[in-house]
Amino acid sequence: MDDSSIPVEQVDQIEAELDKNHIPHRVFRYDRADHGFFCDRRASYNPEAAADAWKQVKQLFECTAKHLNSPHRSQGLASYQLLCEINHQLI
Repeated sequence: MDDSSIPVEQVDQIEAELDKNHIPHRVFRYDRADHGFFCDRRASYNPEAAADAWKQVKQLFECTAKHLNSPHRSQGLASYQLLCEINHQLI
């Protein structure tokens, strides 16, 4: 991972907090992908990483949509809230 905008240690810390709080997650790290690799209008665009990331985003949306219609919806929303709180503390 070559993202100069977020240190590897901070990504590790976010992942550790997600693990500690039993929040289902997946963290992807792309070699030679700098911040903004997903945007095809930036110099940092990385088509290979972006293609895989887009696939992962679509899977996340699909899974989230299923969760929103499940009886466990409140658990998913609580996990999202906690993730936002963790991210805010790290910034």
